[in-house]
Amino acid sequence: MTKPCIAVALAAASLIFLATIAFADDISEGRALYIQYCAACHGEKGDGHGPVAKSLKEAPGDLRRLGDRYGTPLPASQIARFIDGRDYVAAHGSREMPVWGERFEDIWTAKDSSQGNMHQRVMKIIAYLQTIQTGKHPGEAPPAPVGSSR
Repeated sequence: MTKPCIAVALAAASLIFLATIAFADDISEGRALYIQYCAACHGEKGDGHGPVAKSLKEAPGDLRRLGDRYGTPLPASQIARFIDGRDYVAAHGSREMPVWGERFEDIWTAKDSSQGNMHQRVMKIIAYLQTIQTGKHPGEAPPAPVGSSR
């Protein structure tokens, strides 16, 4: 192998390594954001059994099974629409008073708010959700669409 080929191979390996580290950071940060914004209802494991789930009018969805309904990898743009409020999810309440305490819908109007880049936060939550997908459960019906109670 020539010196230029070795240099290109090393550069490519370095880029792959750095991308892997960055993706792992996104997942770790996504989990922390998930715990902050979602776990009270959807549970620490994403199973829909958060500490306030029993007090809700509609049962929170099992987010580990989003892939059953929407495919894997999860379609980030579609899942983001549920999180940030562009697609209505009855259980999430009105956009004026979201359950998360911060307005994810603001990502489309104030990307660099004092709260940090909300779009990046949503994408990190989705990166984490990708990692908890459990696949189809034999003998079970597919999960109800996000926002419906079944």
